[in-house]
Amino acid sequence: MRPLLLLVVLLGLGCRRDAPPAAVGPRQPPQNERECRACKGDWGVHGLAQVPSCLCRTHDAGKTCKDGVDCEGECEVVEGKLEITDPGPPRRGYFIGRCTEFEHVFGCRKLLMDGTVAKGPANLEEALSEICVD
Repeated sequence: MRPLLLLVVLLGLGCRRDAPPAAVGPRQPPQNERECRACKGDWGVHGLAQVPSCLCRTHDAGKTCKDGVDCEGECEVVEGKLEITDPGPPRRGYFIGRCTEFEHVFGCRKLLMDGTVAKGPANLEEALSEICVD
């Protein structure tokens, strides 16, 4: 299991839906620089792991999103972007994000997880927590 997925699952926050159905088997991440070039990836040391690995680029980088399932990678919140469905008080609606350039991200970020929209409009007055991945 990849480090980000392991961290997210351990924290009980849900996980990315980037693996094909079980009958096909999970997609193997690129194991070397040549394979990494095939996904237009960034080969090098990422996060705390001191071994080279590949961060594959996504095809939907920059696309607007409201839920993690909207993106190949992650849906990162764009500060100040909201869709208000009920002016309240408190205001309710959805935080708006942008799909990340890479399948996985490192550092502390505000991410919209898979299933966010299914939970219905959120209280927009409550701050979203940052998720830190190293």
